[in-house]
Amino acid sequence: MDCVDLSNDKLPPNPLSLVFLHFYSVLVGYFCLSSWPWSTSLSAKGMATADRRVGVAVDFSACSKAALRWAVENVVRPGDHLILINVQKEVLYEEGEMQLWEATGSPLIPLAEFSDPGVAKKYGVKPDAETLDILNTVARQKEIVVIMKIYWGDAREKICEAIESIPLSCLVIGKRGLSTVKRILIGSVSNYVVNNGTCPVTVVKSPEHEG
Repeated sequence: MDCVDLSNDKLPPNPLSLVFLHFYSVLVGYFCLSSWPWSTSLSAKGMATADRRVGVAVDFSACSKAALRWAVENVVRPGDHLILINVQKEVLYEEGEMQLWEATGSPLIPLAEFSDPGVAKKYGVKPDAETLDILNTVARQKEIVVIMKIYWGDAREKICEAIESIPLSCLVIGKRGLSTVKRILIGSVSNYVVNNGTCPVTVVKSPEHEG
């Protein structure tokens, strides 16, 4: 099911329109996930044995692309749902619908939708050609569903929120290789998610930081 058409950027930010958009987002999420069991028993390895929701945190950096490749090659199986979690720092307040999505996150966006530059721009994301190629290839070869959900706010908190609210069977996240000083000052997103996430989390170190 396609997500809401965002081509009209002049939606009146009144309470009734925001309530409607919220209701629509809930419906989109229901139909996109209707084939998924809400109660999932995990195997001994900590992942669901069927209808798995494999999450990958992405920001389209080299680090997140390494995590995506690893997930596609080592975790994703035919029939899985691959969920890309993207977190933006700021909300585009000029868009009325964004005021609502700051709290709930965006609707679930199918691959065909966020591959469209016009739609992607509305959400403030810029999927690069390499990432889209990886996603289209795995979607075709393994016959999986690929969707994205965007949040606004602190990446550490929002990724943990996504794990619970979607919910995810497992998550793969890249590690940037911060310096000791930066790690102390701003903390590591991957470390925070490992310690606070409620599903199995795999951290993939970017090849450029190995050594």
